[in-house]
Amino acid sequence: MRVSLDRRNRRVHVRLDNDHDAYFLFLLIDRGDTVRGWTVRDYKPSGAKEGERTKMFLGIKVERVEYHRFRAGVRVHGVIVEAPEWSEGLLGRHHTMQLDIGGEVEIEKERYDERAIDTILDLARSSSTRVLVLSLDDEEAVIAELSVLGVHVKLQLRNRRGRGIDGKGGELLRGFFEDVERALRSVLERGHYDDVIVVGPGMYIDMYSRVSGRRAKYVKVSSGGMAGIYEFQRAAVELMEELNIGMGATYVEEVYRLLSRDPGRIALGPDAVKAAAELGAISTLLITDEYYKERAGEAGEVVLKVHRSGGRTVIVPSESEPGQRLAGLGGAAAILRWSVEAVTSPP
Repeated sequence: MRVSLDRRNRRVHVRLDNDHDAYFLFLLIDRGDTVRGWTVRDYKPSGAKEGERTKMFLGIKVERVEYHRFRAGVRVHGVIVEAPEWSEGLLGRHHTMQLDIGGEVEIEKERYDERAIDTILDLARSSSTRVLVLSLDDEEAVIAELSVLGVHVKLQLRNRRGRGIDGKGGELLRGFFEDVERALRSVLERGHYDDVIVVGPGMYIDMYSRVSGRRAKYVKVSSGGMAGIYEFQRAAVELMEELNIGMGATYVEEVYRLLSRDPGRIALGPDAVKAAAELGAISTLLITDEYYKERAGEAGEVVLKVHRSGGRTVIVPSESEPGQRLAGLGGAAAILRWSVEAVTSPP
């Protein structure tokens, strides 16, 4: 993502270079912003018998923003507030602007919160890492891409060969692992990945390493398949952070740890987080992207108060495993500088 900031005029100029950039553009655009860019619209000039699809540069007052992960695009819905001089009757009409890879757009923020914007841009800068994870056991194998946005399953294979010895003396499980290795090579050939990690029960990943001869990171977990990937995300938090695909897992783990040991240091849910922000008590604010977008006004006020009191904000993708755990806590949680009881108790 290529970004330039015009703080004086509250403007952010963005070019989308890859599919991950669309997600961060989605986070940057809020309701009430004005988005300017090239778009295509049905337009019928005065006196013309028929309209036609016409490319034009428009400014849209944002009413709603949608992110489409698998299409890697953003759709901005709103009212046209700026249009070419040659156009007629467009101002005030609704329009949907599709923003895709390679496109450029300017966002004029209704409220320019520099710290909130920096939080999103910092997350974007660390999002380029993509890791391919193979999770296997004797029943199935799952090949998935892990990035800061979460888990994207590329391929699932069931073991239909069996687990014993075939009539010719061959190891059926070895044959399954050879199938898995061929599938993994095929996925690697179609995309660029920074690392390969193989996870599963110890005896199976050891056998796979001998069959494939592949140099990769091997991590032992109790299960294969999707269960193994989720277990890996929980168990290998330090490795995830080292690879820049932690997705807030370290902070979510800290929330759960404090809940059992020092619950007064944790605020859970939007209301409690808002109250803690009013007190300036938040050290780290954790919010899912769904909470950040669906309750934009409220979330924006909380983020601003946290930043003004010297705290940090971590936005956690809802589709990631840490995001699902955070959603189970209400979509928002905060690690506090001091116990809430100490603040609210009578002198």
